[in-house]
Parts: sequence; C-alpha cells; structure tokens
Amino acid sequence: MHYSFDIELAKKYGDREAILLQNFIYWIAKNAANGKNYHDGRYWTYNSVAALVALFPFWTYKQIRNILASLVSQGCLIEGNYNEMKYDRTKWYALGDEVANCICQTWKFDSPETENPFAQMGRPIPDNKPDINTNNKQDNNAHAPAFDFKKALMDLGISEQTAADWLAVRKNAKATNTKTAFEALKTQIEKIVRRYGVTAEQVAAFAVGKDWKAINAEWDAVKQIKNAIAAANNGGYDPSLPF
Repeated sequence: MHYSFDIELAKKYGDREAILLQNFIYWIAKNAANGKNYHDGRYWTYNSVAALVALFPFWTYKQIRNILASLVSQGCLIEGNYNEMKYDRTKWYALGDEVANCICQTWKFDSPETENPFAQMGRPIPDNKPDINTNNKQDNNAHAPAFDFKKALMDLGISEQTAADWLAVRKNAKATNTKTAFEALKTQIEKIVRRYGVTAEQVAAFAVGKDWKAINAEWDAVKQIKNAIAAANNGGYDPSLPF
C-alpha cells in the first residue's frame, strides 16, 4: 500500500497526524459525495482502532489511539456516536472546521451540489455500516476449521467490537488464539466476574484499555476494575481511559 498526506497539515499538526488524517479526509469526502452518514450538520465516517491497525500495520494499537487523541485535542477531528446499538463502542469522526475549510479551499468540485462536501446541507441520510472488515482471521488449517476466538469471546457476553479490539491487542502482542489459550482466558474472566460483580464485557474492555493480551484475577491491577468502571462516563468503561 502507498500512503500520502498533506505537507501543510503535517507541519501544523504533525506528520503521523497528517497521515492518519488523510484517511479520514478521504472517507468523509466520499460519504459527502454519496450523501451518507450526515448527522448534526456534518458528514462522518467511523472505524475502530482495531480496523485502523489493519490499515496502518506499521503502528501499534496504542500508537493509533494516541494519534487519534492528538487529532481530536488539536481540533482536527470531532468525535461523535451515532451507533444504533448502545453496546457498540465504535467512534464516529467528522472534520474540525479549520481542517474542513482548508480542504475545501484546496480541492475543486464539479458542481454546486458538491461545492463544499463538509458544509451543512440536506437532511440526515440513513447510514449503513462501513465495508471494512475488522474481524481477525485465524490461521487456516487444511484439515480442520480454525478455532473462532472472536466468537468464543462473544459467547461469553463480550460485544463484537470489544472482542475485535482485544484480538487486535493480542495480535500486536503476538499472542496465539488457540482454543487452549481461550479456555485459560475464560477461566480468569469468569473468576473476575464472580469476584468483583462485573460483566465479561467490562472485563474485556478493561483489558483492552490497558493493552493487555490476557488478564488474571490475581493481578494487583485487576483490583482496580470496579473503581475504574464506576469512574468512567455514565458508569460504562471507556477503553481510552488510562486505568
């Protein structure tokens, strides 16, 4: 794959930020041209950190999360949440006004309808899920189907997005996703659930937030889990929090 970025954006916001921002600019402009994902006066796109790891394999999960945080803090991106399911943690992103104005002054458009694809226009359009597949595929075996680690996590009550994010963390840590590895992980998750009165989803989100490939009920840091959940917004654990 080949990556490009705007030099002026790189000078102003940072080179890593400009590279990742270019990806958002492309998809937001595409959605605007197609009249998709329009909410609250802006066009949006969305991706999980796990999906971005697949798109930018030279960065780790934590690096991408930090670059996203930098883009948001500098006003390059605006975060939103327009997911239909409450448990869906996928974040939505729109361009900040300064970046949008800069892009619109640089790009040329073919018709008045697309003169400014980031401006407020039209009514909200029903949105569809993006066509990026964030599933982590297991190693193929010619003689037997591979163990579906992600599905096994979901069977414990972990949401699809959190399961995908945890698989991305495990991939970065070069962990194996075998049935044996899952059974060991399941034992620890169930022990934490019983001991602290939390859900498997909260346990998994806590592990993702700490970039842990696994979790153990006996670790001292795990004792923070109940306080971490209580401290998070609306009583739900936010994987971006540094607990």
